[in-house]
Amino acid sequence: MNFNLPIDPASFWVGFIAGGLLVFFLQQLRPILRQTRQALGEQVESVKAGLSTSIETRFRQDVLKMMQGNHLAAPLFSLDEIALPARLLAPPAPVVPEGEIAIEDILSQTLPYLPDWPEVPAAFGAMILTMEDALSGGADVMLVGRPGSGKTVALSRLALRTARKDETLGPDVSSRVPVYVHAAELSVPPKDRNKPLDVFYTALADKVSTMVETSLSQFLEAIFQRGLVLLLVDGMDELSPTAQTSIIEFLVEVKTRYPGNRMVAAAAPEDLSAMEPLGLHTVAMAAWGPGQAQSFLNRWAGLWHEHVLNEPWAANLPPTPEPMIVNAWLLEGSDVSSPLALTLKAWAAYAGDARGPSLADALDAYVRRMTAGINNARPAMEQLAAQMTLTLNPVIARNAAGRFVSTFEDPTAVDPEPVAAASTTSAAPVEGLEDFADELDALLDSTEFEDQMDEIIDSGDAAETSGAAAFTTDPFMASEELDLLREDTKPEKGRRGRKGDEVSSRNVRRMLPELVRSLILTYRPGSRISFTHPLVAGYLAGRGLASRGGAVQLLPQPPWAGRSLALEFLASGGDVSPLMNALLDDEDPLMRRTLIAALWPRHAASNAGWRANLLRTMAGLLQREDFALGLRLRLTAALAFSGEKSIGMLFKQMLGAPSTSVRFLGALGSGLTKNSKAVDSLAQLLYDPSPQMVRAAALALVAIGTDPALEAVTSALLQGDETLRKAAAEALANDANEGYAVLRDGATVDDLAVRRAVVFGLARLRRQAWAKELLETIQVEDGQWVVRNAAQQGLEMMAQFRLRVPTPQPPLHETGWLISFASQHGMGVTEKSAWEVVGLALREGSEEQKLAAMDLLRQHPNAARNGLKDLYTTYYGPEGEMREAAYWTLWQVGAAGVDLPSRQQFGF
Repeated sequence: MNFNLPIDPASFWVGFIAGGLLVFFLQQLRPILRQTRQALGEQVESVKAGLSTSIETRFRQDVLKMMQGNHLAAPLFSLDEIALPARLLAPPAPVVPEGEIAIEDILSQTLPYLPDWPEVPAAFGAMILTMEDALSGGADVMLVGRPGSGKTVALSRLALRTARKDETLGPDVSSRVPVYVHAAELSVPPKDRNKPLDVFYTALADKVSTMVETSLSQFLEAIFQRGLVLLLVDGMDELSPTAQTSIIEFLVEVKTRYPGNRMVAAAAPEDLSAMEPLGLHTVAMAAWGPGQAQSFLNRWAGLWHEHVLNEPWAANLPPTPEPMIVNAWLLEGSDVSSPLALTLKAWAAYAGDARGPSLADALDAYVRRMTAGINNARPAMEQLAAQMTLTLNPVIARNAAGRFVSTFEDPTAVDPEPVAAASTTSAAPVEGLEDFADELDALLDSTEFEDQMDEIIDSGDAAETSGAAAFTTDPFMASEELDLLREDTKPEKGRRGRKGDEVSSRNVRRMLPELVRSLILTYRPGSRISFTHPLVAGYLAGRGLASRGGAVQLLPQPPWAGRSLALEFLASGGDVSPLMNALLDDEDPLMRRTLIAALWPRHAASNAGWRANLLRTMAGLLQREDFALGLRLRLTAALAFSGEKSIGMLFKQMLGAPSTSVRFLGALGSGLTKNSKAVDSLAQLLYDPSPQMVRAAALALVAIGTDPALEAVTSALLQGDETLRKAAAEALANDANEGYAVLRDGATVDDLAVRRAVVFGLARLRRQAWAKELLETIQVEDGQWVVRNAAQQGLEMMAQFRLRVPTPQPPLHETGWLISFASQHGMGVTEKSAWEVVGLALREGSEEQKLAAMDLLRQHPNAARNGLKDLYTTYYGPEGEMREAAYWTLWQVGAAGVDLPSRQQFGF
């Protein structure tokens, strides 16, 4: 083939020159094009950033709106108006061999750590952390507390403050974007496994504004990718361990895929299974003391008169007594330590539908008030709550819920109007309360105040809600019907009811929306439904089980809040005698079943046959010196808050026991019950040879707070030996009135022993500016070196609260003290061998190294499985700090889901 083609020379050179010029001009234009492209890119990014900022601003505004209504009293007040700042119980400072040693105060020397009984440290002035304190160390946190302890409000207030960029939270937290979700909203898996954030989109889409919703997916992806999120996970404590498993796995995936974000989650003391996989540090909710309770009630009274009584429908309410009188009655109850309990009691008292002084009475009034006008609501809710609890599934498909309540549907009922603030407070008034104020005024000055108040409340009992008789007495549902609770299927038309009758879609839908409008139930993503608050669900489940039986099915369940609450409120209205033997025949090394039953007497009638036997058993266990003090103190607390009037006498008798530990528990019990009849005996124990007993007696006397009690402690400050003076001064720091005055005056007396002791009392008042200023003055101006040196130590104590703030820990094989310990034994520490070295430290280390090893095992419960024998050896060993540390470690390891074998397995 011939490829010789004719070429025109002129055309060739013209094309060659044109091509060369084009290349030249393109090379000259390339920098300009690059700059133009860069400028356009920057403009695009600027537009994106502007849009992102705009969406973020709107999202923060949506968070503010969502959180204002995220609490029980939302029909009446906003969260900003009624909520108090969260109070957290400072955990003990971790033991770090060769590290900084925490200076102990009277509380850390006297009380073991009781995260599941915060009422005890609250009564004796435990160190409190604020939310900003707890987050300042950079760790992710798990808020631990029983339902009603204030976890939801704490998370909601944190979301509000973060949405407002509150600088007092610190720069790391205040700059973040709060993403608040309920754990029940996370159990619906994403359609695309590569897009886990779609779960958050599903949870939030219906709650945010339309403009935010259209860009929500991209916005979530952007803030998670950049590590800007403060993820707030509420409601983990409401789910059973089984239901939590998939949620924990999902959150682990999110943390792994999107590092750099922070997390705060809520959990119940019974179930800390999310702690280790999510890398959370437990911090217990602190109970309210009298100061917080009084502040809350004053706030409630002011808002009630400012807002509620000015509503047109308020004319239907019974006359409201003087707030001072109502609040005085409310403060008499033992439930003031619980924020939710006090909220319910205050609402009932001010609305005029109080049915009694107990938490169960307040819950009864709340349920009646919120469901007024819904036929057969009570039996339907009790059945639904009982079935949810029995199947460990508090969040179920709406169609399954509809089947359970369909038995109680009233085909003739007319749908009520949506519940508003008016209907939540306009329940029928309790008969006799129109004379409430006059009678209370007289009773406040009477020695028979409590008994007469009970009579007034009892006289106001209203009739049972209509339709209660419709609660069927059939046995609990067959297994195939219970299986419905475990289904997450879509609603089906024409499903069959219990008795074979077809349940129409209209029939299923009617009662559930009514209960949702009443704020008793709430919808969840995935066509599911749950009770709005676990305490309400537990109360209704307990009442349902009391009416129908079946509570024995709860005993084999794993520990979770639903079981605990149902059993607790079952005791308030049913016979738990059949359960008692199974619970008290407790082979568990921590006696956790006995501790479950220990909560029951405070809800039960005083004449319940099983109650006296249980109280006697608990009292007997206090004498067991082979039990850890932490276990016996939990039983002491349960007795103190049991509501049994004779318990004060028991504690007073214990003050004369030959055993120091029994006298110690008697002293703390007397302080918890504020038993003024024990003051003389406690005053004598201030001079006991045991320093632990001296400290307990001083704390108890200040907790009682009568003039003779405080005079005894003040006298000890002025006349005692060094140990007694120091204990007296530190105890007086718990009394904001007389105690503070004594410390102020004591700082200027001539006796240097008194001035030195006062310094240690002032050091406990970290949040009182005047106390810090006084210490600084003493440090510079006191004429005695020993006092100036003590003041310096006191200021160091104030600063050392940082040691009790959770902080992220280095990888185990990089832990300094562990490397040092291993080198002493001719070993190295690698990623694989690190836990072997921890086990060796637990067996052969010094006391300080053993305590540090237990700190690590508490944070990593699964690793503790191989060290259980060593922990049992310490736990069943001599009493003292090591035994208490082993008990706390086993308690936390067990709460995290590790099975604890009986003592016999290890030969004890």
